[in-house]
Amino acid sequence: MKFSYNWLQSFLDRKLPKPEKLAEILTMAVVEVEGVEKKGDDFSFEIDNKSITNRPDLWGHAGLAREIAAIIKSKIKNQKSKIQIKSKKFNSKFKIQKLEVDVQEKKLCPRYMGIVIDNVKVSPSPKWMREKLEICGLQTINNIVDVTNYVMLELGQPMHAFDFEKIANINPKFQIPMTNQIPNPKSQIKKIVVRKAKQGEKIISLSGDEYNLNKNVLVIADSENPIAIAGIKGGKKAEIDSKTKTIILEAANFEPINIRKSAKTLDLRTEAAIRFEKNLDPNLAETALNRAITLIKEIIPGAETASHFIDKKSFKEKTQKIKLPFEYINKKIGLEIKKVEAAGILKRLGFEIKNFKDHLIVEIPSWRKGDISIKDDLIEEIARVYGYDNILSEMPKVELKPSPLNPERKLERKIKNILINNFGFSEVYNYSFVGKRQLEKLKADYEDYIGLANPISSDQTIMRQSLIPNLILDTKNNLRYFENFRIFEIGRIFTKEKSDNKINKKEDKFLPKQEKFIAGVFAEKNNCEPFYKIKHCLGDLFKQLNIDIDFQIAEEKKISSWMHPSRSVDVVSKKKKIGIVSELNPIIAESFGIKERVGIFEVSFYEIFKLSGEENRYQPILKFPSVVFDLSIIIDRKILWQDIQDLARKIGGHLVRKVEPFDVYEGKNIPAGKKSLAFHITYQADDRTLKDEEVKKIEEKIIKGLEEKLGAEIRK
Repeated sequence: MKFSYNWLQSFLDRKLPKPEKLAEILTMAVVEVEGVEKKGDDFSFEIDNKSITNRPDLWGHAGLAREIAAIIKSKIKNQKSKIQIKSKKFNSKFKIQKLEVDVQEKKLCPRYMGIVIDNVKVSPSPKWMREKLEICGLQTINNIVDVTNYVMLELGQPMHAFDFEKIANINPKFQIPMTNQIPNPKSQIKKIVVRKAKQGEKIISLSGDEYNLNKNVLVIADSENPIAIAGIKGGKKAEIDSKTKTIILEAANFEPINIRKSAKTLDLRTEAAIRFEKNLDPNLAETALNRAITLIKEIIPGAETASHFIDKKSFKEKTQKIKLPFEYINKKIGLEIKKVEAAGILKRLGFEIKNFKDHLIVEIPSWRKGDISIKDDLIEEIARVYGYDNILSEMPKVELKPSPLNPERKLERKIKNILINNFGFSEVYNYSFVGKRQLEKLKADYEDYIGLANPISSDQTIMRQSLIPNLILDTKNNLRYFENFRIFEIGRIFTKEKSDNKINKKEDKFLPKQEKFIAGVFAEKNNCEPFYKIKHCLGDLFKQLNIDIDFQIAEEKKISSWMHPSRSVDVVSKKKKIGIVSELNPIIAESFGIKERVGIFEVSFYEIFKLSGEENRYQPILKFPSVVFDLSIIIDRKILWQDIQDLARKIGGHLVRKVEPFDVYEGKNIPAGKKSLAFHITYQADDRTLKDEEVKKIEEKIIKGLEEKLGAEIRK
């Protein structure tokens, strides 16, 4: 879009900056000026329309002049039209025409204004008008058409003029008199209808092109046919020509979305359509109509209004006010702007201001309601007019604090690092679903499981209640490619037990309980001790987490179907079961096609989390040396290591610090049903160095206890 430098100057009471400087100011504050070109005694500003798409008030010289006035602290000259037609009463010797307007689509046309002007003489426009139109890139046609284009460029409101005589008369008895006698004022009646086009209806435009219309296109019609495509292009039927004596002058407002869609459908982008699709202010129609009447009477002295002033209005005026605290302005801009200056900028931009001690009440003018709705919009107005160059860039002085670590995630990461880096595990991720056939192989009862309404596949129809079933499938698949591996998973299981979490705030329904567990698998071809391997890894994991645990033989009635009946223990801490360690039941392994022995563990993550949250107490390093003795015994293979460990500690009391196995053997030279077990016993006192005799007495008691209570035989 092009703007005239001299035309902008005509609105202001202060001299404009030089064109190049003005272009720089405008680009910085409001629009992007793409170029300045000298044309005679004037300059043309080429402005990128994209940069002002959301500002329909800037599509005319008056609106842009108002912005410039605010920036350079100038005042706008009084531009009110001399003619303000607000009454149906008027005096005119040409009072013979009657105009009716029927707006059938009020949502698509919230305002339609019109008036008849008689005794017009169509001729070329005066030189000053032609020059302004040409410098803005518009071709001059005649004085009537040029006035409508002039008002559009000045105020941003498209207008149109129709030849009154070419509009269909709705009084069939009327005939134009052949004498100089003035006709009866009630005889000739013209009607304008704002309606949707009929499907397949056609119109020939002013340019001579024919357009096929559809039922979504809004048209301006007379009582018979369309005479214009509303808000886009005028029709040939009611065109102004050299013979025109009476005109209907139109100023209307149209719904922007319909205009944009219609223009796209018809492939017809016009200056009018471009403006209407930006959501023009409906109040602008009255100002534009008055301005056009003033110009017509100025360049055609004999012209007179010759009808009632038509104003079909269906929109409602809404007062919009925003409270703007001064403290908020300075906080957002990052600079202390004086109250008087902030209020002055908004006033110069056309906002109504009420100034209070600590805030402003800002009333939004009708032409800015489309883009001003919140406090921050007003702050942007103040900042850009104040000048972005006047606001120094400065890093905010804010104390940076790292986000607090989620202790649960921190523990989870620690456990993963220990399992992966220390014990060579690999993490796996499985679906939270299992299948009935899968559970049948595990000999598990799935009646108490939560079913899925829309399962992703036939073998994943219910929610898991343990991580083990899917880990067993992982084991089967990995054994096809690897001779040994260790895998683990951290995930949730789902039970029908009610949790503390509601489905939503409105209902008293609760989600199923979703506990988090850690489970792992050790598998190695030809390894006969997977149970001990996985048990050892888990024991070391808890040791590095500073959590004391014991392994206790699992109760037979609480052993799951997939667990080995004689190689299963409970993981216990503070007399509470927190998990299990087991070897996969051979029968279950066979049903899955697993030929190797597999060690498995599963532990509650939340129990670990609660135990890890306890503070570690400081224990000083003992000053006195320890004494280590080794024992090797043959004992019934059914005797658990835990029983041996508990007996040694009970007999030795506080002097026995550690009881650690280092060798287990069954086979050649060992009687059937027996096993050879070797272990260290560490003795240490808090207050003295132990003597050999003292340690020997304790060791003899332990040996005696092993022989009498557990039937052990000491190997020498």
